[in-house]
Amino acid sequence: MPSWLPLAARSASEFRPLLVTDVEEVVAAVWISPDREMQWFLLPWGVDWGNILDWIETQALPDLVPTALARARRAIEEDLLTGDEREAHSRLEAFDQTVETERLGLLEEITSARDGADERRYQLLCGSGKELADAVSNVMQESGMVVENLDETFGSGRSGDYLITHNDLHWLVEVTSSAGAMAEIEVGKLMAHVETWPRLRSEPIEAGVLVVNHDYRKAPSERPHGAYRRKEFVDSLKISVIGTIPLCRWWVGGDYEAIVGAITGPAGQVPNRNT
Repeated sequence: MPSWLPLAARSASEFRPLLVTDVEEVVAAVWISPDREMQWFLLPWGVDWGNILDWIETQALPDLVPTALARARRAIEEDLLTGDEREAHSRLEAFDQTVETERLGLLEEITSARDGADERRYQLLCGSGKELADAVSNVMQESGMVVENLDETFGSGRSGDYLITHNDLHWLVEVTSSAGAMAEIEVGKLMAHVETWPRLRSEPIEAGVLVVNHDYRKAPSERPHGAYRRKEFVDSLKISVIGTIPLCRWWVGGDYEAIVGAITGPAGQVPNRNT
């Protein structure tokens, strides 16, 4: 009870805390006069009045003086609005409808775009076998390189999976996957295909490229830095080893130059991440 109130008033009036701290300190309260006609809200000094008024309207008044809201300016019945007010409300409703329509359209675009990307992304990051090889082939074709399916040309197992042609130069590409670390023998198999290529065709091969989806049962962020982890082996690579994680990252970012650069670039392993 405020000490500045007369004793008689204090005895007949009501002091109702509205906001109390954990240690029972009253932060905000209301004093109701004895005749119940007056109410004084007691609030801390220096607080923002906009927040106070909003709190009074949305919390205090509905609880303490519910009939006051009916007399508030914002509770005017529609037939008492002016023409300007009605026109402003109408424009606001039209604006809200336009925004909602555009929002629904954008959500449909997101869904459509994601449906198209999800399949390719899943094939690159979680796929194996033919679905993985097809996804890699499509990405390389989108990057502007010419892709020849060598299984269709020579039959399965006679050479690598694809012959890639770029600026009249050629690379032999093998696509493979592993639930764990990639077996080092896969590099030897590709090197053997490169060495036997002259017996199949006359085009000279610049180098071999091994595209691998390693540790594909793990989330991409949880996979090791590269398909091969033995430093001595990585340092000795004479072919390019490209994981599907960087390949997918370049594809979703439209960085086709990076894809071409990885295929046609120097031998070595491309890490999954830059760090």
